[in-house]
Amino acid sequence: MQKGKVLHAKKVFLAIEKFDGIPESKSLNEIELESFLDNEHDTQISESNTKVGKQHSFWHLFKTREIMTGTFVIAFTFFATTLINYSIMFNLGAVAGSIYMNSILIGLLRYSFSLFSGLLDYKFERFNRKMCHGICSIVTISIIAAIIVFCLTNTASTFSTLIRIGVLLSCAMTSQAIIVASIASNELMPTAIRSISYSTAQLCSRFGIVFAPHVFHLNLYTGIDFPELPYAILLAIGLADFFFFRFLIPETKNKPLEDFIRKKTVVNEEEEEDRV
Repeated sequence: MQKGKVLHAKKVFLAIEKFDGIPESKSLNEIELESFLDNEHDTQISESNTKVGKQHSFWHLFKTREIMTGTFVIAFTFFATTLINYSIMFNLGAVAGSIYMNSILIGLLRYSFSLFSGLLDYKFERFNRKMCHGICSIVTISIIAAIIVFCLTNTASTFSTLIRIGVLLSCAMTSQAIIVASIASNELMPTAIRSISYSTAQLCSRFGIVFAPHVFHLNLYTGIDFPELPYAILLAIGLADFFFFRFLIPETKNKPLEDFIRKKTVVNEEEEEDRV
């Protein structure tokens, strides 16, 4: 559209509607579609010559409360999931079974869950971003809580096989949660700052990777002899991630993508939207 290829955009639009199985009664006819695309092209041309076409920076992530909250939640999700994932990965040597076989099983589980989640997302409207992330988080939190109970009751050796299955499953679930957060980030943020917001989330995920190797060695830094402390920290972070993602950002599945930052202002007791 930005390059003026309206006819090509029309073909793509019709192909998408055909792929989605939208009936002709609910779709635009050719005249309406051409008029809509022409108007959209003219709008983009006019906006590119105004302040709307200006460059955006990191500070635009704090222009509105919605964008700032969304950036924080997605960034924290990236940090939390990578911290949990890599903390467990770096501690695989303490899990029953061969570390090589465990790594292979984690890879197979990740691919299986990703394919299954993609199928559910395509087939069922109710299987949205929050539901997928919630399932992954609840499973991971439950596994960590169970491991804490086994450690406190000195039954970890008795249930070593069960702990192994839980650890491998939690690694796969956290990986899927990262994928869901990536999709939600792209759907939630306006085009103007989408890359900036996603880059911020990626930076936070690197912080999680940096801190992950130290989680199971906190006793060396703090002098606290409490073997369950690493799992307690991961449990608290996992719970915070679940509640933040669940309640602080809106559902993004099948929502139209925003192109610009919309800043609400009140003029003469009427709410208006300014594009930034």
